[in-house]
Amino acid sequence: MKSAGHFQVTSAAHEKRTKFFSPARLQMSDELLVANNATRVRSRDMFMLVALWMELFPQPKAKTLYGVRPTGCVLVDSRDRILSLQCTGESHSIVKAILSSPVDPIGCDMCTKMMVQAGIRKIYYFPAKEWEMDWDNYCLMQEQFESPDSEIDQESLNFRIQEKKDSNLQSVQRLVSNNPIAMTRFIPTWSETNTFISPCTSPVAGGFADDPLWELDESIANIPQLYKQYPALAANFDKTVQAVAYLKRKYQKIPRHINQDIPLENVEIYQHAIVLAHIAAKRTDDPKVGVGSLLVYADNTYGSVGWNGYPKKADYPQAGADDFVGQDAMKYDYILHAEQNCLLWRMRPSKSLEGATIVSTKMPCDECSPVIFDCGVERVVTNVQIPKSANDPARLRGLTYHKIRKLIHDIWVF
Repeated sequence: MKSAGHFQVTSAAHEKRTKFFSPARLQMSDELLVANNATRVRSRDMFMLVALWMELFPQPKAKTLYGVRPTGCVLVDSRDRILSLQCTGESHSIVKAILSSPVDPIGCDMCTKMMVQAGIRKIYYFPAKEWEMDWDNYCLMQEQFESPDSEIDQESLNFRIQEKKDSNLQSVQRLVSNNPIAMTRFIPTWSETNTFISPCTSPVAGGFADDPLWELDESIANIPQLYKQYPALAANFDKTVQAVAYLKRKYQKIPRHINQDIPLENVEIYQHAIVLAHIAAKRTDDPKVGVGSLLVYADNTYGSVGWNGYPKKADYPQAGADDFVGQDAMKYDYILHAEQNCLLWRMRPSKSLEGATIVSTKMPCDECSPVIFDCGVERVVTNVQIPKSANDPARLRGLTYHKIRKLIHDIWVF
């Protein structure tokens, strides 16, 4: 087990507002879903996109935590293994991530104290326009509580809001500067080229009010090291938001059972999970097809994330001078499938898989299906499998899709 000194936290916060995109900008196709080693993103991009997407995790509204915007958090160890995926609930997402981590490691000032105490050594945070804490509402509620019968003085309220923001920021900066913990702002990207997104050619507004929206803090454009790069960073991130919005709309449809005409319970969990699996697929090492997979426990919490990649950190193989080995041979000999990595890297290995579900961007093959079955996973939610051609290398190597229907009877497809 790695020491706590190598843990990382990726966190994100955003302001919920309605934004409309031009229809021309939203003319995307399934080219967006292309994932292979040529379009592979950095681990930091994938983790930050996962953290942003976790903000939209379907869950009941908090009963006691007021004035807090949803924030996603990913806790990662030094091997790039995800230890915890969380969204703000009754407590802040970072606190939940640290407390739910399967190992004992021996945003706001409270979250920072928890990270310092837990031994976190690196933080990547998204520079959102608004913080996790909605200080305007928080201070307004305080004023109403302290003086319920008097009219609120807007000027004093604004002063109180700014004072609270400054105090909290100073506490965070003090904690970070006095401890061996690195905090880095990070803006994720889906693709360096983004060729799958049509340019904006029409000013006519379209309406997708429920699209995911994460707004950058425009003040970072004034940072000397960033002001030249900011226009390109902002434009690239805008395309990234559009890409995730496209995925969200693509999977708003209801999965159907392959054998029965029955409804799927908690469908919003699986709609959320399949998008997260597509984000994970962008980390693939596979030269042809990136696959992402997610484990969902019976209590509708996420158990692990996997993608198809080489062993040891799912990184490129260090096999020596195999210069004469073709891509297909390297792929089939070395790469672990997404479902295998997903089950291998469970956040809580001791937790029962009874009633658990594997959500995968691709139908599990004959190599993965027995593993899924033997682990006790009872349900698979995936996409319809496209038949392989007669001369496909996978078919020639015996990687077909016959076993899944014999072993798993609860299969749903989008």
